[in-house]
Amino acid sequence: MSTYGPPLAQFFDRNLRGVGASVAPAIETFYRGHTIARRNRAVLDVCCGTGEVAHFFLRRGYRVTGIDQSEAMLALARRRAAGYVERGLATFEQRDARKFAYARGFGLAVSTWASLNHLPSLDDVGRCIDCVQACVLDGGIFVFDLYTRDALERWDQTALWKTDDELVVMRGHFDRASARAVTEVCGLVKDAAGDWTSFSEELWQFAFDIESVCNMLLDRGWSAAWSASVIDLARLDPDAPVPWIAIVARR
Repeated sequence: MSTYGPPLAQFFDRNLRGVGASVAPAIETFYRGHTIARRNRAVLDVCCGTGEVAHFFLRRGYRVTGIDQSEAMLALARRRAAGYVERGLATFEQRDARKFAYARGFGLAVSTWASLNHLPSLDDVGRCIDCVQACVLDGGIFVFDLYTRDALERWDQTALWKTDDELVVMRGHFDRASARAVTEVCGLVKDAAGDWTSFSEELWQFAFDIESVCNMLLDRGWSAAWSASVIDLARLDPDAPVPWIAIVARR
């Protein structure tokens, strides 16, 4: 699993914010169309990152529990939602997405920005699904997004960020044999105190067969599962060449 240490977390929060949160309105609209939304406003945010999606739901009156493996990401999430944390409406905890447990009390579980692509195998995705299922009430909803193989196969590109606060190079590569996209991120980032920190990390993302993921949800006891557009969670033509899709499951 990818690390996301403090410099990288800071860089992502400054420059790549908004990607995960862009799908949150569609998720909430879909959730509000279900009976369970009238009695349950508890959200589990799996791989919550810096808390953008969590903050979206908090501002709309939901209670949110966010989990992530990166303590650096969680620190930024707690800062973003500090007022909600102080009032007991938000909790952010360091957890592995493949092995966590909470009481069964969530009407909605989400995982955005293709976070589950970081899991190294379909079996690991299944472990995450099992953990979520144990936390979600009957009739509850789980929505997560994934990059398709088509998207990851186009990963071979390089980007440069140069500002007063950072000099960062991001270079991607897709290995067809392992169906793994690797993003090398390295550079210098200035912190709040004005000190420069160098860093270098590799982020791995794996391509999963979407039909296999949906079938796995059904095999594990979810009553329905389908792939959809990230901005409209109605059913999507499985043959449509969409690089970034949502998977919707109902318990």
